[in-house]
Formats: sequence, structure tokens, C-alpha cells
Amino acid sequence: MSLLQQGVRGVGTAAVEEYRTVTGAIVKEIWPLTPQGLLRLFLAVIAAGTAALYMYTAYAGVFMPIIQRSILLASTLVLLFLTPLSFGKLSRSRIVVNSLLAIGAAASIFIVVQFYSTIGAKALLRPGLFTLIAGGVLMLIVAEATRRMLGWSLVVCTAIAFLYAYFGKHMPGPLYNPGFSLYSLVSYSSISISGIFGPVLDVAAGVILMFMAMSIFLQASGLDIFFTQLPTALMGWVRGGPAKTAVVGSTLFGTISGSAVANVAAVGMFTIPLMKKTGYSGRFAGAIETAASSGGQIMPPVMGAAAFIMADILGIPYVTIAAAALFPGLLYYFSLFLVVDAEAVKHGFKGVPRSELPSVKKVLADGWYLVIPLVVMIFMIVEEYSLMRSALFAIVLTIIMSWFRRGHRMGPVAIFKALRQTSMTMIMVVVACAITGMLVGFIERTGIGLSLSLLLVQLSQGNLFLLLVLSMLVSLIAGLGLPTTASYLFLAYLIGPALIQMGVPPISAHLFLLYYAALSAITPPNAPSAFAAAPVAGEDPTRIGITASIISISAYLMPFIFVYNPALILQGSAFDIILTLLFIIPAVWAIVGVVTGQFLGERNIPERLLLAVAALSLIYTFVPFRIAGLLLVSFLALRRRRSVKVSEASGAS
Repeated sequence: MSLLQQGVRGVGTAAVEEYRTVTGAIVKEIWPLTPQGLLRLFLAVIAAGTAALYMYTAYAGVFMPIIQRSILLASTLVLLFLTPLSFGKLSRSRIVVNSLLAIGAAASIFIVVQFYSTIGAKALLRPGLFTLIAGGVLMLIVAEATRRMLGWSLVVCTAIAFLYAYFGKHMPGPLYNPGFSLYSLVSYSSISISGIFGPVLDVAAGVILMFMAMSIFLQASGLDIFFTQLPTALMGWVRGGPAKTAVVGSTLFGTISGSAVANVAAVGMFTIPLMKKTGYSGRFAGAIETAASSGGQIMPPVMGAAAFIMADILGIPYVTIAAAALFPGLLYYFSLFLVVDAEAVKHGFKGVPRSELPSVKKVLADGWYLVIPLVVMIFMIVEEYSLMRSALFAIVLTIIMSWFRRGHRMGPVAIFKALRQTSMTMIMVVVACAITGMLVGFIERTGIGLSLSLLLVQLSQGNLFLLLVLSMLVSLIAGLGLPTTASYLFLAYLIGPALIQMGVPPISAHLFLLYYAALSAITPPNAPSAFAAAPVAGEDPTRIGITASIISISAYLMPFIFVYNPALILQGSAFDIILTLLFIIPAVWAIVGVVTGQFLGERNIPERLLLAVAALSLIYTFVPFRIAGLLLVSFLALRRRRSVKVSEASGAS
């Protein structure tokens, strides 16, 4: 029976099953009939309804900006504050505080939107005291929401920027700014389509939400399982197979998730225990999964939320950014693949017996069709359909394709759950975008971004390499404790102008900053991906983060590589791109050899130093240096092979 016939035959009986399932699910949400049960149902409807509404806007067109952004922010804050009340026992004071915060958020947003709608006809109308208080209350509620979801870092940064904008006229030297009144700052931050309701939240209320929904629907259809099982079946049996499975599986899953923590949760639950079973230590297993999962934010076609915001800032199509990030992303995963192979060689790790692995034929037969929506979405983006509509089409196609197999058919219950999960997953993104909008607004108004850029240029004394090093250090420090999206935006306005002023192309400069913002997910002491992997690996998250940072050295160097080799991000002719890859691939291999001590065999310290020299020569764009680096790498490879053959011959005699 063909795949299509199976799908069609199953529709009739499955429809009856889905009706029973829907009824049972609704009863399960509210039963026993308690206030908490009713609240859970109410919040589930709010969450699913919000996601469904934004899918509708992807088809029919978005609302006016303030409406499009405010609905998402209001529902997000209500979900954030009321969800804890629907589970477990809370103190009466906690219930009152959370309820007031939810009501205050919804009311203040309603007041601001009502006033802003009036401004449309009376542009010179200034907000009154009541509206201004509502705006101030909203700012405080957004700050509290950020503290609960992301900790104090972003709240403190925003508070400092606010105070700097208010007391700027008292600042000395280059820190001086005219200063702004409290009325002006509150009005700009909360009662306009700048600040909280600015372009950052606009991207979240459109493209990011749709791609998040697409990722969740694809996972609900079973694509995440397929992306885990396929590399396991293909290479689980080879040397160090489970670790290579983790790298390839995280690469595939990263193409649809764009989230490091989600990647660890989805793939690491399977790969980390399998790596430990093969012989890898818990620390190395967790580190590999942490490093591989973090690459999802820089791996096309669906990168992290920051990539969509980058497209908006630069005013270029997202497909241009995704294409530019392709080769650096692939090279990063190539380096991780070499790392796990080197570890397997060093300790003699074998693969998993074929008898314990799934059949490649069966895995492909069960899930090949699940990739079709992703392929169609990529085609639509390349053909310049809108990002939101491309994602919507992929979601609809995913639902249709899911009915081809009984195990993953998406009926009303599965669709409802996917919609609800979309809104719940968006909470952290929306909160981060809202407060980052405030932070960016203060930076723009005070001009501190330009001042810092000038300071960096002066400190570097016109030396691009020194400027890149300073930018890297500032980026890594600023990214600690911040989510990737907030970290990237902060860096884009503070450091981006300095890099561009020194002649770095805008797309190279912003990709440079995006990489270091993404690397905060694995950089200790705050390494959320490492903390997600630690319980599964049974290891200390800091140790996992340190190991992940060491084995991800190519990711830390990659921004320098593509700044000096723009052809790597497709800034040049086809000949330039091919020639650059021919030099950069062995450079990455040499870098891994320096870190692991394995390069076609074990290497001593002098040989590792020579590999480092070869790697730097290959990265540098001066042709004679590159040729010398290539010759040095070839010499080391041939010398090792020859010595291996000599030793084998001696042993035989």
C-alpha cells in the first residue's frame, strides 16, 4: 500500500478518534472542576488564540503597528504572570501580586494603545498625566517580567541607560548628553512605536513568531525524531559514532529550531547517554552536545531570532543573511566532527553495534516526507515570498503531511497544543524584545553608542585587528547573562558603528557580533546550554561550559576568519568563494589539530605549534602566506603518514 493510500484510508477512522480525543482533552484541562482548572483552560485558549491570530495576519496582512505589537505583548505578560497561579499552591500575597501585575499589564497597554490611536488624527497631542502613568507602569511591569524570565542583567543595563539619559547633562567629557525629562523618556519608551513597541517587538510579532510556530509544528510532526534517528542509523556504528550522531543530529535540528537550549533538550536527551555508553566522559558528552546545539543560532535556514532582527536593521532580505552564514556554520560543525573523531581515536572508542541501531531504510521510509515542508519553505524564501507567508505555508503543509503516518497525525488537539506551545515559548523572546527596545531607545537618544564606537576606534589606533579583538572582548563580557537577541541588539548599536567605520562591510560586522552573542550560550559562567546539558550528563555545568568553549575554538575564531575573508560569507565572485574554501577548510582542520593534539595521528607540542602557524597563514589573505600554510599542512600530513607506515613496517619485521 502506498504512502498516500495509507494516509487517505486513515482519515475517516482517525476523524472519529480525534473527536473523542478533543473531548477528552478539554475535560482533562478543567477536571476536576476547580478555579485552577478553569484558569488553565482560559490561559490555554489565550495562548493558542494569540498564535492563531498571528498566523491569520501572515495570510491576510498585519494590523497597524501599535495593534500588531500590543496584542502579543499583552497576551505574553498575562500568560507570564497568571500561569504560575494555575499550578500548585501559592501564598495569598503571591496570588494577589501576580494578578495585579497581569491586570496592570493589560490595562496599561490598552490605555497606551487607545491614546496612540488618537494621535493618528491629532499628531501634536501630548499624553496627559493618566496616560503617562500608564506608560510608566508598563515600563515597570516589563522590567519585572524581564527579571523573572531573564534575571537582573538586562534590567540593570536598562536602568543604567535610563539614568544616563536622565542625568546626562551632569556627565563629564564624552559622556555628556543634553539630558531628557522624565516626561520625555516615559513618553518615548512606552507611548509610541519606539521603545517597548519599537521595531524590535515588531519583528517578534511577525517573523519570529511565525518561524517559532513552524519549528514547533515541524517537531510535533516528528521531524525532530527523524533528524535524530537518521544520523544515528547512518553513522552510529562508526568510530565515535554516538558523538558524531550528536553533531550531525544537532546540525539538522538546528536548521529548524534556532535555539540552543531547545536543541540540547530535544537531541541531547538521546545522544548524551549514548555517548557515555560508548565511553565518552559525561563532561565531554555534555560539552559536545552544548557546542553542537549552540550552532543552531548561526545555522541556516532557520537561525535564531537575532538573525531576523539583523535583517531588519540592515534592511536586507533574510535570505541574504542565511546564505552568508551557511559556510561559516558548516565549517563550525565540521570542526566539531573532527573534535569528536580525535577524541575517539585518542581513547579507542568504538561505535554502537549495527544490531542496536535503527535501520536506515526504515528511518527514511518512516520520515522522509516530513522534510518536504522545510524544503518548500526554503524554496519560497529563495523565490522572495514573504518570510511570514513562507512559514505559514510550511505549517499548513506540515499538518497535511503528518496525516500520512498514524503515529504523528496532527488533529485538532495536536494543533491546539502546538499553537499553545508557540505562545508559551515566545514569552522569553517577547519579554527580551520589549525591554531591549527600551534599552536601544535610550542608547539612540543619548548617542552613547556613537561615543563608545569612537572610543573603540581611538583605542585601536586605526588597527582593524586590534579593534576586532576589543570588540570580541566587549561582546563576550556584554553577552554574559543576556539572551542572544538582547546581546546582539546591545552590541549592534554600541559596537557595530565602530566596525563599519573601520571599513568592515555591514553584513560582516553584524555577523561578527551575532556570533559572539550566540557564543554566550556556552561561555561560562552563564552558559544556559551547558546548564541544560548538565542534568543529563551528570556533570557540573561550569565544567561542561569550559570544555564546550575549548572544543568550540573554531567558532570563536570564525568571525575573524570571515572578516578577513569576506568570500566565506559570499561577498565575492564564485572563484573567490571556491578559492577561499580551499584554504579555510585545511585551516579549520589545523586549528582542531592544535586543540586536540590529533592531526592524522597524535602530535607533539612542536608539531602543534607548526599547525597553528599553518592555520594563521591559511587564514591571512596574503597569497604567498596561504601557499606556505598549505605546504606546511601538507608536509605535516605526509610526514605523519610516512612515520606511521615506517612504524608499521618495523613492527612487522
